[in-house]
Amino acid sequence: MSINLNKNIENSFQGHLVPCKIKQTSPTSELKDFSNNRSIRGRVLEGKQVSESALLMEGVKPIAQGSLYNYEREGNSIRLIEEMEKWNDFLRNMTNATNINNNVIVGRRSVKRGTDKKEIEQIHKKSKTLGFTHFLLSIPHELILLILSHLSRQDLIQVSLASKTIRQVLRPYLFCQVKTPWKDLITTWNQTNKPVKIENVQLIEKLRLTTCCSKNEWTFPFAELFKHNNLTSLELCTSGSTNFFKYTSADTQLQVLEIHAAKPGSIFNMEHLTPFRKLHKLSLQDFEIESFEEDEDCCRNLSILKLENCTWRYPFQLENFGRNKIDSLTLIYSNHFVISERFKMFLNYPHFRKLRHLSISNCEKNLKLTLSVHIMKLIESIPTLRTLKLGGNIYNETLNNFTGADWQNCINYVGAQNVKILYSSFLS
Repeated sequence: MSINLNKNIENSFQGHLVPCKIKQTSPTSELKDFSNNRSIRGRVLEGKQVSESALLMEGVKPIAQGSLYNYEREGNSIRLIEEMEKWNDFLRNMTNATNINNNVIVGRRSVKRGTDKKEIEQIHKKSKTLGFTHFLLSIPHELILLILSHLSRQDLIQVSLASKTIRQVLRPYLFCQVKTPWKDLITTWNQTNKPVKIENVQLIEKLRLTTCCSKNEWTFPFAELFKHNNLTSLELCTSGSTNFFKYTSADTQLQVLEIHAAKPGSIFNMEHLTPFRKLHKLSLQDFEIESFEEDEDCCRNLSILKLENCTWRYPFQLENFGRNKIDSLTLIYSNHFVISERFKMFLNYPHFRKLRHLSISNCEKNLKLTLSVHIMKLIESIPTLRTLKLGGNIYNETLNNFTGADWQNCINYVGAQNVKILYSSFLS
């Protein structure tokens, strides 16, 4: 290390040494510049002292040995003195750093010799944890969301248990979705006026109720619950009709509502959701949709509709949800309604004016949905349609013969009238 430094310092001083007067405290000293091989003489000036070791490292060797050299800043010699002082400080820092590194190396060797494998593994694990923590603290929010999209909920919980710092970083992402049964919700609400026992309820963006209770559905103050501004999504299982939502305050921030009927055939009516003015996504499962008239003022922002095993009767039509509002429609069935006349009538004469994405899935093994001319009628009836997804037990001879195969994603696809049809004739 010292040899390389001497070479670098010697090269840096080439052409910078100028004649100056140098004198030791008792005898006269002669200094030689190794790069130019010329002698430099000088005389003493009080007040400036540089150690001999620094001179040796600078490539300047005294003829007469001594402990200290006094320099006078005279003329151009000030440049030499300043450079030598600078390198003296640098070498002192390098020496200290080298000593520290040596101590660290010795310490590591002693650790390797004196500790067992478990302690060594803990040291390496700690260094990796610190690196991952620094990574989480430095990356933007959007990148964290992208990473978390590839993790399951259980994986996120396990990662948050790695350390206290990591848990603090992942806390908003961990508590943005919480679940609780009705019993715990009522108990916590009566004690703390909070839905769950966490310190900051503003972190909650989605609340899922895992049980159903008819009494609590009608008596719980949903209006107070929805006053938490960040709570924008609610998922619950109802024991009957959704009529209790009508008595909720209209000033809510709810944007996503997912409702499952504990008893198939429970009644749903769009008029029940009138208070949810900012609702843009609605998901219903196992409901019988009661006939209602289309109302443009009801849920003006509703654009995504998902129906799973939901039925309806004449004269109701799906367009009554909002023919000028619905942008994406998903229909999933595992019962006989998928081959009913009401469903086929929708396939033949849909009247959505702004629908761009339509997905139909038949999960019933014994009931095959056969589409003959329905596909072209469906596409022609919805001029704004861009993607059509058909999955499950669905058969269409034309699609079987003329679609291209994407074996990597296990789907067939074809383009017709600017509509991309994704077709997979197997149970998903």
